[in-house]
Amino acid sequence: MKRYVIPVILVMLFFIYVQPVFAQSTDENNALKKEIEGLKESQKAMQKDIQEIKNLLSARQSPPGPKEAIISLDDNPFKGDENAKVTIVEFSDYQ
Repeated sequence: MKRYVIPVILVMLFFIYVQPVFAQSTDENNALKKEIEGLKESQKAMQKDIQEIKNLLSARQSPPGPKEAIISLDDNPFKGDENAKVTIVEFSDYQ
């Protein structure tokens, strides 16, 4: 029985002295909680700003693109495929 008393006492002393070292004070806990709440509020504000920017960008109309031009080439000479998706036409004035 005596050989169990000393280890039990040592374990009890260990827990008594170690516990305050690892515990934080309530002031520290409250300060951390306030800091976390502040960070959460900042995050909400940033998310709101980002959503406003997204809404503005989606409401903004895209600039008009180039218009499609159809030019009849009839029987004029050409090179390449008749059914090509893009046709490059060169106009020139010989004088």
